[in-house]
Amino acid sequence: MTHLRPLIVAALAIAPASSAFADDLAPNAAPAEILAVAEDTAPGVDFRSVSVEIENGRKVYEFRGVGFNDRWVEVDIVENGRLEEIEMEGTADDLPAAVRRSVASAAPEQEIFRVETSVRGDGVFIYEVEMRAADGSLAAFELNEAGRILKAEDGALS
Repeated sequence: MTHLRPLIVAALAIAPASSAFADDLAPNAAPAEILAVAEDTAPGVDFRSVSVEIENGRKVYEFRGVGFNDRWVEVDIVENGRLEEIEMEGTADDLPAAVRRSVASAAPEQEIFRVETSVRGDGVFIYEVEMRAADGSLAAFELNEAGRILKAEDGALS
């Protein structure tokens, strides 16, 4: 995981923060070794809460906090201590040019209103982009770094 640290720190630098995080637990409610992995993975993030979900039969700790530029960050750590994913709030300006071009081409009459960058445990970046048209209709896309649309749907993804 140490080979991902520079990539993750750079991604966190571009990642504004939500003010509320549901009815989650305090971060120190997670096992100390799991919290330590989250803190080591995302240095400088002020973790505000943790929730526990069962995904594919595995316990996943989802730490939520505020990172650089007051943007929310979620760090998901599997019960065995492996990083599953980091999700970061972003803006259209944070998107790679190829991603911006793809969504502009796919939905030319719509404006971006939500961006989330996801860094998977294997270092793959995925961008979630939600767009709104003047009539209020929504479109949502998941794209890779090259701008290839992996998923498209009407309505919001979140």
